Amino acid sequence: MNSISQHICYLLRHHDCVVLPGWGAFMAQRCPAVIDTESGVIYPPRRVLGFNSAITHDDGLVASSVARREGIGYDAAVQRVGEAVDALRRQISVDRELHLSGIGSFRITEDNTCVFEPHDSNVVSLPSSVLPPVSVVPVLEAARAQSEHAADVVRRENQYLPFSRNWMKIAASLVVLICMGVVLSTPIAIPDAARASLAAPAITFVSQDEALEHFELSEANRHGVLSIVLPQGDDAMSVVDTVKAVEPVVEPSYGVRMEESDSYYVIVASLASRELAQEFVDRADIPMAILEKDGKYRVYAATGSTSSRALDIARQAHLTDRYPGVWVCRR
Repeated sequence: MNSISQHICYLLRHHDCVVLPGWGAFMAQRCPAVIDTESGVIYPPRRVLGFNSAITHDDGLVASSVARREGIGYDAAVQRVGEAVDALRRQISVDRELHLSGIGSFRITEDNTCVFEPHDSNVVSLPSSVLPPVSVVPVLEAARAQSEHAADVVRRENQYLPFSRNWMKIAASLVVLICMGVVLSTPIAIPDAARASLAAPAITFVSQDEALEHFELSEANRHGVLSIVLPQGDDAMSVVDTVKAVEPVVEPSYGVRMEESDSYYVIVASLASRELAQEFVDRADIPMAILEKDGKYRVYAATGSTSSRALDIARQAHLTDRYPGVWVCRR
């Protein structure tokens, strides 16, 4: 029992929904920060733990955690999870209540209804409890006092310096007008302005019918120098530009092996029906397929000839980062 609660606590730190097959789903709801305008208090964002007994299907998350922790196969892990759930049912039927460390308590009411009450320091709300509420009343009072002080300073300045400010504005405007008049009325001498057109080179145009020599940058000359020569007449200028060939950047890529003839499959999800498995495959943004085995429909994203090779492919394709519960199944 304690082992199952430890697995649930670990999974709730990284997931918002953890389903204990045959028992229910533990859900972590994210609540944003809230400002109480009446009391002037800001409450920080937090996560709230809840429970839904209607969700009992097996998504393979808890069994995968048990398999990784204890070093056993997935089928054996599923059997251990089922035995732990049966033990929980026996205990709550006898004691009428059940306590899961780090999570909360279950209690059977008089009308035989199971009620869940999370602990005050559960694994979901504990990290956000270190952020205390912040009072904003002193900040508002300080801002109001600063605003009143600034208004008093403006009133005093308006009382003692009305005429001096006006005279300063008028004087500045006169100085700007005088400077503009001097600049606009002063002639600017341009040497050799009359002969400026004689110094420019003559420009001629070439019709489109004239043949131009083209240079193609082929694969054999990709490290060479590209020279572009423009046609010129007797009175035209020649322009030669050289452009260095740019090496293409080849980014490394990892291929994901998907061969049905392989013996080992990288499983990312295990579902109870083919419809759910197909829905999971359709929503994925990478190629996936379905493996039917032992009455389960498992979705795999890579294959390998050996278990170590399959794990290497999963790591190279970053499947272990995207799906923390990934595991290898033998066909």
